[in-house]
Amino acid sequence: MTDIIRTGGILLPEKHIDIYKWAVIACDQFTSDPHYWRRLDELVGDAPSTLRLIYPECFLGENDDLRINAVNAAMRSYIERGLFRPAECVRTVRETVYGRRRTGFVFSVDLDAYSYAPGNKAPIRATEDTIAERIPPRVHIRYNAELEIPHIMLLYSDPEFTVESAAGAGEALYESRLNMRGGRVSGCEIASTDAMKRAFEKLASDSEKVYGSPLLFLVGDGNHSLAAAARCRAERENAGLKAGRYALVEAVNIFDAGVVFEPIHRLAVTSKPHELVSYLGDRLSGDGKTKVFLSDGSVGTLSIPDDGIRAVEAVQKALDDYSAENGCRIDYIHGEESLRKASRAGVGIMLPAMAKRELFNYVASNGILPRKTFSLGEAEEKRYYLEAARIV
Repeated sequence: MTDIIRTGGILLPEKHIDIYKWAVIACDQFTSDPHYWRRLDELVGDAPSTLRLIYPECFLGENDDLRINAVNAAMRSYIERGLFRPAECVRTVRETVYGRRRTGFVFSVDLDAYSYAPGNKAPIRATEDTIAERIPPRVHIRYNAELEIPHIMLLYSDPEFTVESAAGAGEALYESRLNMRGGRVSGCEIASTDAMKRAFEKLASDSEKVYGSPLLFLVGDGNHSLAAAARCRAERENAGLKAGRYALVEAVNIFDAGVVFEPIHRLAVTSKPHELVSYLGDRLSGDGKTKVFLSDGSVGTLSIPDDGIRAVEAVQKALDDYSAENGCRIDYIHGEESLRKASRAGVGIMLPAMAKRELFNYVASNGILPRKTFSLGEAEEKRYYLEAARIV
């Protein structure tokens, strides 16, 4: 089972590079807020930055080929200019503006050990429904890229913190504030990669005894990026091209106090907000109550199930049905304030959070959750791009 994890091959920015401008938020955040990305672009300016190595999803569909070519050119330029230094395995500590602190480990995982198919028994599993149409654009971005700069976060279940204890902490690698209210981040080497891998091996063995098959990691963030990496590998191999078998990730203990499950709210872009709210009111019921924000500034309420997972499932199905009949677009928004702003385009529906202690048992027993059931923290707490790796 330890061959699932590969250490080595990590690329860090050279020590003279300003990490405050280098590290930027995950590309799938602030998808309805282009102003965020424009302000970030102004802040970064001409400094070396991962902003030049990613494609913010806020702009998908706008000159895609031009943007992708620019990203690939920037990757080649950064490699040629020697802007990276190597690392074996990184232990990260993230402190957010919300007063939370979490520890993670950056290494690569074998794509053969991952699956997002419903009901699969892979050691690395998606937690939520994977939206098939979201994979091809990401494959298009990755297909000719030389580097990956991941925001993928895998969760593992380790109530005794055995991995953290076994890995230990070594020489400091970086420390910096993060831009745009990201808090702070630091990274260090680990004392023993072998001890860390043995601890993960024990977790996998223990999980097999509980669930009937090894369940080492669940994808907490970046599932569509991981799915795209797997698809991209298959497509390149089918075309007779070299393909990367591994994907760079950060693994975080679900029992870490800094791991907080936040809800992912729904935005329905529609010119008929009151009609939609009436439709949802007829379709939804339960002992729970939630807010809805309308484009005219009014605020309403809806009855929903009081269980977090069932509430997401019910609201998503109702929205999917309405969209099929009326053609509205559905977006996924992190944070109440972002939802309020985004609701100017239609209707924003708040959703409750699920309890994180339910996650591993639920996925092992029932398969994947409804899509976009939870988020690891608020938008600003998402993983910032910092470490990189060569794809091939």
